[in-house]
Amino acid sequence: STNGTDLWDAAEAIGICAVGAATVINSETGVISANSDYLGFGIYADEGVLPKLSIQKSDEEWHPSVVNTGTIYMDAQTGAGIAIGSGVWDVYNPGFIYTSNDVRTFSVGDVWYYENGSEINFLNRNGAYARLVDDFRIIFNGDPEGEDGAYVPQILVGLNGHLDLNDATLVAQAGKNIAWNTPYRVIENQDGYIGGEFAALDNPNPNINVSWVDSDETGTDAEVVFSYDPQG
Repeated sequence: STNGTDLWDAAEAIGICAVGAATVINSETGVISANSDYLGFGIYADEGVLPKLSIQKSDEEWHPSVVNTGTIYMDAQTGAGIAIGSGVWDVYNPGFIYTSNDVRTFSVGDVWYYENGSEINFLNRNGAYARLVDDFRIIFNGDPEGEDGAYVPQILVGLNGHLDLNDATLVAQAGKNIAWNTPYRVIENQDGYIGGEFAALDNPNPNINVSWVDSDETGTDAEVVFSYDPQG
């Protein structure tokens, strides 16, 4: 396991680069700050030298895991708080990931970005698989209908990416720049595969209501909406 603390400033910044790890943990007291002029990742997980995509443990299939119960600060133009580049990983994220600009909370699969007008593939691997486990927190911020400071879907499934929502609970937290009564799309699919659905929606703030836009769409096309309802 690995506990993250801090990172250097760079054009491309990675807080924890986990290659061939069995478990990657940013603990409850852990803080990762990824500061970059352009591309940044808080935790980047890669199968590396792992000999198999999945390992048999007792009677159950076991995967390497990424656990974030701490805090990740992303100050970059693009990238992700947690990124799965290759291999098969379980992802548990009840912690806090603060994003900015076009940075996502989570990405799996190939990531495309632009540099000086040219399209570049950063994670060019074959097969990145992620399964969400238990709680997955997203801090929703920005206006989905705006241009400056506009919101981007916080889960990105790229080419060669496979995401299993696995009946996880979406912990939907309103950020400081939330747009009330406006649908927020949760997932963007860029030629990847998405299976399963979220089983539940959790609201950590009693003064804010959050609900599915369509209770029948809690998978690939899931959207949530927030309304202010102060108590007391």
